[in-house]
Amino acid sequence: MLVKYEFLKILRKKSTLIVMAASLILTGFLFGLPIMQFQTYNQDGVIKGADGIAYEKGQYGGKSGHAAAVWILRRMGSYYKQL
Repeated sequence: MLVKYEFLKILRKKSTLIVMAASLILTGFLFGLPIMQFQTYNQDGVIKGADGIAYEKGQYGGKSGHAAAVWILRRMGSYYKQL
């Protein structure tokens, strides 16, 4: 009970709220940096940011999941038949 009141007393201070807000903004910025700095290349040049991530997802979209596993198993089967 006493801990609860001490915690609330700390949260009421203006400096604590400012520090918490600044830390949340900094955390959001740091988590957003990889997205802003991401870049990938295609025939037309460089694609940056969220557009680059979407482009790369589209490139690998057909090579993931169950269909990819079946494709790999078929390729392995044809390879071992050649041996």
